[in-house]
Formats: sequence, structure tokens, C-alpha cells
Amino acid sequence: MKRLEDIIEGGISSIIPIYDEGGNSTKMIGVDGNICIDPRRVKTILRLISQYYAVHIGACRRKYGKMINQRLGVPIVINSRLVLMPFKMRKPRFENDGAYGYVNFYDIKEVYEDEYHTKIVLNSGVEVLCMQRIRSVKKHMNDTRLIVQNIEKDELKREGKSFGKLYASREGVATMEDLARLYIELLEIKDLVRELKKKVN
Repeated sequence: MKRLEDIIEGGISSIIPIYDEGGNSTKMIGVDGNICIDPRRVKTILRLISQYYAVHIGACRRKYGKMINQRLGVPIVINSRLVLMPFKMRKPRFENDGAYGYVNFYDIKEVYEDEYHTKIVLNSGVEVLCMQRIRSVKKHMNDTRLIVQNIEKDELKREGKSFGKLYASREGVATMEDLARLYIELLEIKDLVRELKKKVN
């Protein structure tokens, strides 16, 4: 059994609310498939993760909630390899127990229907039960994919912002990095042309 710190440092795959002998606890699964059972609630675990990565969860939900036009069920973007998607994972015994756990978007291998619920298969091969229909799960994954694509696009834009100057001063054959930055500039031009067409029409 791994420690909570080991899972966080090694890479988080999922955070699952469970009932065990200690009561309302949390099951953490790492990207390597290792498991940690922590006696604290999911809400507390999320707070510890946000402190570890210096991320403000409330601000994160507000920012990306606007992007997908949602207030509830907004993914928590921690970094470029950890985006936590909330899913209903149990029926609470008491009012404040909480039903939702989280799965790392980047660690989902596949999803498949299991009667009225959905099984989420992690890259490690571990399966996580989600108490939502597969249609709902896939919609949530598509919304998260939209957020991830926007983040990646913004990062590439920042990296390629000064491409023109860099390329003008470079001698010799263009590298793959040069070509990637040129591709981003072309995408920006394409977006600009599309916007101009909308205004004209």
C-alpha cells in the first residue's frame, strides 16, 4: 500500500470516495496502478493536492466553467498532465458524505457501458466504476477535451509568438521545432481569416 504523498508525486490517476472500516475515506490510485487508502474525505484530499501544486481550485472552476458554459461538474486543471474530471462514484449514506470522485483525463484508456453505469479503464488496466450513463461520461470527456485543447493551443501560441524573429536570425536548415512554431502561426492566420469572413458575411 502506497502513501498519499507517493501517489501525488508519482502521478494521480483517480480519487475515489469509499466507505471502509474507518468510515468515510478516499481511495487514491496512481498512474502505475498502486493504491492508497486515506481516512480523510475527497474534499480534504483535493485541498492537499491543490496546495502541493499551488492551484486555486475555485478560480480554476470559474475560469474553465465559462469555457464550457457550466457551473457544476467542471474539471480541475492542475497542470499539463493532470486534469481531474468529476464523476459520480457512489451513493452517499449521509447527506454530507459526497458522491463524486475524480479521474485524470490523461489517464483514461477507454470507457464502456456496464448496465446502467459506466466502467472507466485506466492506462494501468485498473477499472473504476462510474454511476453515470456512458452518454453522460462521453459528453463530459468531450467538454474536458475542449478545455485541454484550448490550454495546449495557448501554450503553443506562447512558445511560437516570437517565431518570426527567431527564424529570421537562424542560419541553416529549419528544425522540427521551427516547423511546429510555423504551423501555429499558420493556425493563427487561419483563425483571423475565419473571423474576418464572419464579419464580412
